[in-house]
This record gives sequence, C-alpha cells and structure tokens, in this order.
Amino acid sequence: MKMHTVIALGLLLTSLAALPCGAAQTSRAPKSKVVWDYWYAVAVKSLPYEMENDKVILEGDKLRFQEHVWKKEEGFINQEELGAFAMADMSLTPLFFNYRSAYRTTETVVDGTVHDGKNLVVNVRKAGQSLPTISHSISSGTFFEVFFPLWIGKELKILKPGQTAGFTTIFEDGIEDGFDTKSGDIRIETPDEFANKTGTTKVAVDISNLRTYWWVDSQGAALRTQIPTAGAVSERVSKEKAQAFLK
Repeated sequence: MKMHTVIALGLLLTSLAALPCGAAQTSRAPKSKVVWDYWYAVAVKSLPYEMENDKVILEGDKLRFQEHVWKKEEGFINQEELGAFAMADMSLTPLFFNYRSAYRTTETVVDGTVHDGKNLVVNVRKAGQSLPTISHSISSGTFFEVFFPLWIGKELKILKPGQTAGFTTIFEDGIEDGFDTKSGDIRIETPDEFANKTGTTKVAVDISNLRTYWWVDSQGAALRTQIPTAGAVSERVSKEKAQAFLK
C-alpha cells in the first residue's frame, strides 16, 4: 500500500449510507468542491525520502483524486503524478485513472479505464514505447488503491477492536503484475500510546505480504502511517513543512 494517508470524507460516507442503494443524489451535491487537501512527509530510516500532496474533489456524483509525489532517489528528485475518478457511492466504483512517473529521463504513462464496473483496460507507454494493452475482469466491490482510505473510513463505523474486514483493490502503478487485483484485510488494533495521545484509532493493514499501520481519527483521516519492515513513516504536515522536507 502506498503511503498516501488520508481522508476527510467521513461525513460524505455517512450521508451516502442513508441513501437508497445506487448513486448519491446529485441534485444536492455541489458542482465541484475540494473535500480535502493534505501534505505529507515520508522518512525512511529517519532520512527524508518523499513529500506528497493529496487532494480529493467531489464533482457531482463522482470523486476525483489528485496526487503529486516528489521522491529523493540517488541524488535526484523524481516525480509521480496520479489522477483517478470513482463514483461517490458506498462501493467507490472505479471509473478511470492516469498515472505518470519520471525517473531521471525515463517517463512512464499509464491510462486505465473500468468499463461497466467489470472490465479493466490499461494502456502503458514507457520510455516512448507503447506496451501491449492489458485487459481483464475485476470482481464486484474492487476499488482503485488511492481510494483505500475512504473505504477505511466507512469500515471504522462498523468494526470494533479485534475485528477484521477484507477488500480487493487495483494498484495504479501495477505494471509488473499486469494490474491484477490484490486482496487484503484490515484489523482494528488495541490503542497504543500515540493513539491514546491523539485520540486516533490504530489500524493494521495486510496486503501482498506487507503489513502497514495507520492511525486515523473518527472520520478516517490518517495522522500517521508506518511500514515497519522498511523503516518508513509518513506524517501529515503543513504545506510549508512538506516543501522544506527534501531541501
């Protein structure tokens, strides 16, 4: 799971839960509204590694996710940009995404679309060369990985300490594994010192043989995420602190 911690859509999900099954009532939704706009600083083994800006915009009955990442690698600052759309429903029904990364002079561009909520089609262009189109079916309830925190926010309203819930997701940068869907689960942990101090809920996330920990507030917004095996910690910070992080 990537380190974009996140949400402030708890109120939106609560209102969606009260609606009939299907799409949200678009007549009450604003045309375009920035729901949240967060900055993060990521350290690996206590060394500055990444800064990130994540933004979610509600556009009628759809959610738009925007992410911009700056990574410090081998003395270079490499960048990644991601945009994704999903329906603003309880399933976070995936629509399409665009992912772009630049490593030194090599650019990778990915365009993915989900047709009828059932079939994923992905086109990849790397270093100026188009790769074979990837197409495969996805199971019901699968969502784009960037919207994972929204799903956590929904589950927090149901789960209690010690309880688990499973999910399936698509990684937008999953070129090597052919954008196969990944299954994982979350478990609500016993509060630790940080959780008690900040009034957050500690959540363990297991996916692809990797465990991460998230500390989220009552609406699902993460204050911290951690990958113990990598020594990586992501903290939500001010824009000014994030922009100074890699200098």
